[in-house]
Amino acid sequence: MYVLDNFYTYVYYNGDARNKLQYVTKLGDKKIDYIFIGSSRVENHIDCDLIQQITGKSCLNLGKQGAKLGDGLLMILLLNNYDVKYSKIFYQLDYTSNYYGLEKSTRAQAYPLVKKSGNKELKGILNLSRLYNIPFYGYAKQDKVIGIRELTATLINRKSNVKLANGFVPRYGNSQRTFGELPDFISQPNEELIEMKKNTENKLVLFTAPYCSKDTNRKDFMKSLNKHYPESLNLMDAFDEKTHFFADCGHLNAEGAAAFTKLLIKKLNL
Repeated sequence: MYVLDNFYTYVYYNGDARNKLQYVTKLGDKKIDYIFIGSSRVENHIDCDLIQQITGKSCLNLGKQGAKLGDGLLMILLLNNYDVKYSKIFYQLDYTSNYYGLEKSTRAQAYPLVKKSGNKELKGILNLSRLYNIPFYGYAKQDKVIGIRELTATLINRKSNVKLANGFVPRYGNSQRTFGELPDFISQPNEELIEMKKNTENKLVLFTAPYCSKDTNRKDFMKSLNKHYPESLNLMDAFDEKTHFFADCGHLNAEGAAAFTKLLIKKLNL
């Protein structure tokens, strides 16, 4: 088991990047002007190629499906641990501020990278039980994400479905379909957001992406968000008159993403 554990760790750490966490470890001491982190409401909304084309600044979209504030903090700690330099980090703040911890696939993808780094702060955020000290237990436990299938894909250099150098994943179609309701309040303070600010040395900028007006709790949610995080650029209602920009109530389609990226360039003076 010890040999297998070391082999898996070596492959995931040294192989070509197949996810955004691995990609960060390959950047070395590279300088990136603008880094965007958050959930699918970043991954599907921020086209870094467009930002680079318009502003001439380098840009990286590290948004991830299902990500919470804990995922954002982990990403920042990885960037710092691997000496990636940046001018600004932009975090998309919304209902995820009410949740703590990591999305399950994030914990699994980070496991071999954190294991190799030996960084205590990174290990702490994974919040692993003592069982993970048993050789190969971590890989067996998280087999669906970092098991033999993903190991094989890494060994044969199978490319990621995401263009990692940009990180943008467009959505298509037009709908305002909802998947549950927004909460009617924002919890505060969120300790993980406080840690994010501390670890970015005042380089963290908060913003909120559009959300369709069909959600019945949106008004109360926006009020609570503005109260607790007045420093955040709230663009939740920016496209109320442009319903054709939505793929569903919480996500923009490719056309909407292009329009939103241009709006952010203007609003944030990028």
